[in-house]
This record gives sequence, C-alpha cells and structure tokens, in this order.
Amino acid sequence: LEQAEEKIQTGRETIKGNLRIAAPLSFGVGRIAPILPQFMKRHPDLKVHLQLEDHFTDLVAEGIDVAIRIGSLKDSTLVATRLASVPLIFCASPDYLAKYGEPEKPEDLSAHACLHYSLLSTRENWTFSTGDTAPDVEISGPLSTNNGDVLKEAAIQGLGITTIPTFLVDDALEDGRLKAILTGYSPEPFGLYAVRPSRHYTPARVRALIDYLRGQFDNG
Repeated sequence: LEQAEEKIQTGRETIKGNLRIAAPLSFGVGRIAPILPQFMKRHPDLKVHLQLEDHFTDLVAEGIDVAIRIGSLKDSTLVATRLASVPLIFCASPDYLAKYGEPEKPEDLSAHACLHYSLLSTRENWTFSTGDTAPDVEISGPLSTNNGDVLKEAAIQGLGITTIPTFLVDDALEDGRLKAILTGYSPEPFGLYAVRPSRHYTPARVRALIDYLRGQFDNG
C-alpha cells in the first residue's frame, strides 16, 4: 500500500513515511549521527529509525530499508550501492613499540600480538594491497572483537598492533597515543556501501538517503 501510494505521488516529489536505517555502531556514532539531522531537515515529513549494531542485520526480517555496511558483501540477494572507500592503517601505541619493537615488513607481524576485527573474517589474517608481492599474513593475538572502538582502546593501552579504519584513530594518531606503522604497506581498504533488500522497487525515501550519503562521502 505504501509503495502504491508513493507511485501515485511521485510527481509531487514528496519524501515521507518511515525510514529504517541500520549502521555499524562506531561509524553510526562518528559519521552518520553528525550528518543525519541535515537530511531530516530537508525532509521534515520523514520519520527515521536508526539502528546501530555491530553485526550484519537481516534486512528483510527486521524491516530495514537501507543498511550501511563496511567491508565485503556476501549476500547476493541484496542490492548494494558503493558510497566510498574506507582506508585502513596499521598502528600501535608508542609503549608497545618501545617494548616489543616495530615491525619493518608484513611478515614481522607474525611475531607480534595483533588485535583482530572479527566481523571482517573469522580467519585471522591481514591482506595487503601494495604491490604484487605483498603477502597475506596470518596473525594471532590476545583480542578479537566486532567493534572498532574496542580495538582502538586496546591498542592505545598497549595490548598489541591493530589494523583499523583511519576515521576511528585520527585523533589518537594526532595526539601521539597511537603511532602509524608499516606505512609503506597498505592494508586492503574496506568498501562503504548502502545496501537495500530488493531491486524491484526502491522507495523515494531510500533513494533520497542514498543520494545524500553519496554526496557526503564521495570526497573520501
């Protein structure tokens, strides 16, 4: 019924109704929350529900209109729009590096405590995108978690080395709590996607949100 009504009203360009958005917790707080109010001001007849969680939400089962996902996409039944690339960085605390030394090449990571983002892969390995000979390194360490802020705090407190999106650690790198390492080797960047359940019909409110996010993030 909502779709039928919206089709009838398309000529009026009215964006209204309920819009359910899912996003990762850290990215939702740090990057979605600051820009969402402006989108809502543009469309005052829209009611938004933002669901933040660090697992892959079942869009259909939970009635999600659009999900923001970072990383690789595995569900071929979903329709994805790429919004941007999310660069990553290797980093550790100065205290950790002073105690255990600084790795000079990717292979050196196998001798270090590495802090792993479990939502990326259950297999603990880090992939490099610099050069044809850059290895895919198996790592091990005391902590794996599905939340980037937990990785950041663990690294700051000297628990080990992590690879993490730059948007999460810009402040810690700037004030010296973390130090970038292996700067000559680039971790494989994540993709930032807007994902929706079906290609058969995309509500105007979903198209409006995707266009807005693309405009916000297409400058990297």
